[in-house]
Amino acid sequence: MSMGLHEAITTASDPVTVMERVLAQALVLVPSAEGAAIELSTSDDALAYAAANGNLADALGTVVPVAGSLSGLALATGVTQHCRDTATDCRTDPTLCLELGISSMILVPLRRGEDRIGVLKVASSKRAAFGSLDETILADLAPFVSTVIGAAVELAEVTHDLLGLSGAAGHATVETRHGRDPSEIVRARSAFVANVVRPGVALHSRVRDRIEQVLADRGPQMVLQPIVLLADHEVVE
Repeated sequence: MSMGLHEAITTASDPVTVMERVLAQALVLVPSAEGAAIELSTSDDALAYAAANGNLADALGTVVPVAGSLSGLALATGVTQHCRDTATDCRTDPTLCLELGISSMILVPLRRGEDRIGVLKVASSKRAAFGSLDETILADLAPFVSTVIGAAVELAEVTHDLLGLSGAAGHATVETRHGRDPSEIVRARSAFVANVVRPGVALHSRVRDRIEQVLADRGPQMVLQPIVLLADHEVVE
């Protein structure tokens, strides 16, 4: 097997790479989020930060107990949790939140079939940084995120045998905010999915959409600019 093919298969089957793509797009999808993390369930009633981005990047490897944590509540109930102020919300660990720089957050449970696999978290150092629209968008994407992460883990297990690699393995009411209409939300979700599955494809799609919009509105327009010689101001073209 060529090195190029080996590398391509390795990258495609790396769960960490997939999770990092998810987090990068989560920060784009929810502009008020300063950090994002995926906490995966462990065998000892805890959640571990398996991937982290933004101002939560240094939290990678942090272990949070399921009992007594908002992440654990999201995992146990299967319902998205929204904390507007970690300093006053009794469901959170204020000491840990202060250490991680989290003042508000949304936690979305991730499931694969009947298995509760973890939590997708977006966070901000500002209180009340998120609205119900952010909560809805993230909750609606939970099945997709759960599927791609679960599929990546399964693919990594298969790839281990193929290449001899080491294995690695609720709904809120919609409201408009900052002028975002339903069609914009749909486009944002589509871009999220596209950039996770095939990084960069959404950029090309936006360029194509812009070209099609110009052609549909009034078509391309020609602008003529005369060329003048600076020496004698003679128009040559």
